[in-house]
Amino acid sequence: MTIKRGARVPDWSVFLLVALFASGCYLNSLHGEFVHDDLVAIVGNPDVVGRNPLVALFENDFWGRPMAHPASHKSYRPLTVLTFRLNWSLSGGVFSFHATNVALHSVAVILLLYFCREMLAWRRDASLVAALMFAAHPVHTEAVSNIVGRADVLCCVLYLFALIACSKNSLGWQAMSLVCACLALFTKEQGITVLGVCLVYHLLLLIEKNTLGSHSVEEDGACDCKHRRSLDNVTNFHIFGRIAVSFCVACALCYLRMCVINGPLPQFSEHDNPAAFAKSWTTRFLTYLYLPAFNLWLLLWPNTLSYDWQTSSIPLVESPWEVRNVATLAYLLGLLALAVTSIRQQGMERRRVVLSLSLMVFSFLPASNLLVTVGFVVAERVLYIPSLGFCLLVSHGLQRLMQRGPVIASMCRAGALLLIVFFVLKTMARNNVWSSREALVRSGLESVPHNAKAHYNYANYKKDVGDKFLAIEHYRIALRLWPNYYTAHNNLGTLLEDGEDHFRKAIAINPYYAKAHYNLASLYMKRGKADVAESYFLRAIQLDPEFVPAISSLASLYAGEAGRLQDAERLYVWAIHLDPEDADVLNNYGFFLETHGRSSEAMTQYERAMNVQPNHTVAIINAARSLRTPEHSRRAEELYKRALSIEEDPQVMDNLGMLYLMSGRHQEGRALYQYLLRNYPDRNETKLHYAQLLIQERSFDQAERLLLSVSDSPIARESYLHLATLYNRTNRTAEALDTILRALSLCSTFETSCAKYHEEHGDILKDMDDFDAAEESYKLALNLDPKLAKTHQNLAVIYHIKGNYTSAEYHYKEAYKLDSSPQVLLDNMRKLQRRLFDLQENTCWRTEATCSSDSSVVL
Repeated sequence: MTIKRGARVPDWSVFLLVALFASGCYLNSLHGEFVHDDLVAIVGNPDVVGRNPLVALFENDFWGRPMAHPASHKSYRPLTVLTFRLNWSLSGGVFSFHATNVALHSVAVILLLYFCREMLAWRRDASLVAALMFAAHPVHTEAVSNIVGRADVLCCVLYLFALIACSKNSLGWQAMSLVCACLALFTKEQGITVLGVCLVYHLLLLIEKNTLGSHSVEEDGACDCKHRRSLDNVTNFHIFGRIAVSFCVACALCYLRMCVINGPLPQFSEHDNPAAFAKSWTTRFLTYLYLPAFNLWLLLWPNTLSYDWQTSSIPLVESPWEVRNVATLAYLLGLLALAVTSIRQQGMERRRVVLSLSLMVFSFLPASNLLVTVGFVVAERVLYIPSLGFCLLVSHGLQRLMQRGPVIASMCRAGALLLIVFFVLKTMARNNVWSSREALVRSGLESVPHNAKAHYNYANYKKDVGDKFLAIEHYRIALRLWPNYYTAHNNLGTLLEDGEDHFRKAIAINPYYAKAHYNLASLYMKRGKADVAESYFLRAIQLDPEFVPAISSLASLYAGEAGRLQDAERLYVWAIHLDPEDADVLNNYGFFLETHGRSSEAMTQYERAMNVQPNHTVAIINAARSLRTPEHSRRAEELYKRALSIEEDPQVMDNLGMLYLMSGRHQEGRALYQYLLRNYPDRNETKLHYAQLLIQERSFDQAERLLLSVSDSPIARESYLHLATLYNRTNRTAEALDTILRALSLCSTFETSCAKYHEEHGDILKDMDDFDAAEESYKLALNLDPKLAKTHQNLAVIYHIKGNYTSAEYHYKEAYKLDSSPQVLLDNMRKLQRRLFDLQENTCWRTEATCSSDSSVVL
């Protein structure tokens, strides 16, 4: 395969080669997970996942927050977000996101190769070196392997399109160049700098046109006829026109971008950009000068890379005598030397150096902190476009060295090959780092162990996976490295038994940090200090009026106060209005409604929560519990099994067993409880509930053994209750009475749950024909819980037997309202009606006097 000299376009096979090479470098990134910023910018972004209308993409920032919102980062990249939304709507799978990134990277490499051939008039070998270096450079992994880095890759594609189009002579191509520049701006902010590079190109074109006559021979000794023809087809007037139009469009786009900000510039914290908060202007100046040199070192020797360079990763340069200032000086002198060299060069040589420098410098300016303060110290992804100029300069330098003899040329070829091989191996290793959250946070500790943010992120990961001790350790390391790390104080506080000191330290460092106020409020709420908790919840909401967890928690606090139920419901409705997709709030509101007898409305909220988050087990279980009635038992069973398909939870299995018990499906319940006892033998609740099933099956001996085995546990009171029931059913009345009295001794006077104990006590006394004592027990039960249908029925029977028909009639009716199904209840009510009819001429029942007893009543 050969490429003819002077050919307008290289062979298609060369383009295919570099595209396959670029893709091959990132093949092992295709199955990576959503990690780091992907979780916010994609998975949690309503503009991407389709919860917001399409027009919202052009109203919100990159993270899905309205541009006018005070917390917005003002990163306006609607075209990038649009590509994310297309990926999500087509598949939703992470593979398509990674594949798109790799494909865009391959396109960028192809365009760079074309740029080298067309705009720089390089031979094939020099063009290939630049393209292959760019394709494999390890610093690009954050832009390509990290899905959110698409903003940089897509911007680079449009950047190169704009540059290539501006080199064409036709009006249509010039217009296309400006359009691509506009589109690049709306993929990432640095896209606008392409107009600066285009201006430099047009100025070079103007200089070359007026000096070409005396410098028409290229470095390889051949006349650049194509270059001459392109200059002959354009006049000075046309070039000046292009410069004027490009300048005007650049000004217009800058103005438009400022209008889109829609408010003040974003505010970043000290750990985002420590230099911006340095008290000394000398420190800020020296640090900002050093950071470009540090970025250049990452391009020169990308051996140590990190996904995060914030906080203490790069210490501030606080003195002019620090050794790092030597690197800054070397960087500045190198730029100056290249600039002087380019001025001394002529023709295409000057174009190559100047355009390469312009690409490297102009595209880096937005991230340099020299124009505006940015929210990071170093970010490898922002080097994606500047590395174009770097790779071009390296390739140009190698090309110049190769002209000094065959030995040096061979050494340069070998060096370039070794460098590209190193880049490929390093890139593939870095791809693995971006494959999962665990791999990413571990890599940060290895790359920059003195970085407080790396320890903080690792601690966050360990907290999320339940490794509390390692999380605490690394939060403390982060605080040792960065004592004012208020978010680390806050997160550490959530893991400690008493994190109040850390919450207060977070607030002392940043009084406007709403999460610390929220956590402090939650702590006081657990302690029962409702008034203090309320004040901190209100402060958190004042600091962040859209802080949904704080609003929901305050609603829960109000829900516990009888006089503030309306306030609680208003807050729940407000929280759901702010975030209709918050499954936790929907579930909490459902529980509130169910607690207050609005079961059908509660079920609606549970269903909404399950639709939003299908694996929200709490909502699933709550919905199943609300359906534990005979007519809804099948639906409840489906929900319990759905929760168990997400995670095997013995508590959920126990709940399912109780459902089988209540619906009379003893065989299924027995199998489930036997499985639980085999796999979770220490669960006392399981033994208790299995014993209840065995009592219903009349397996009294086995049930008694189970209940006795938990009689010394925290659920002893309940075991006594069921033992009393068992003894009463097996005619061991004395033991039954003794056991229920032991249970009652563990009950508090005003505890609602103790109503069933008094009910059982009454049943035992009734069976012993001690009606007066039974009556008192039933009354105590109903005082604690007036909704006990069986207690109303039994108390009515006692009144019926004793001839107190008015009270009997009242309690029969109450029992019927609560449960109309028992046939005995209906029979006794009919008997009472007949008795009342027979005695309608007698006034004893009307005056609540005791009439003669009715021996026909069924007990």
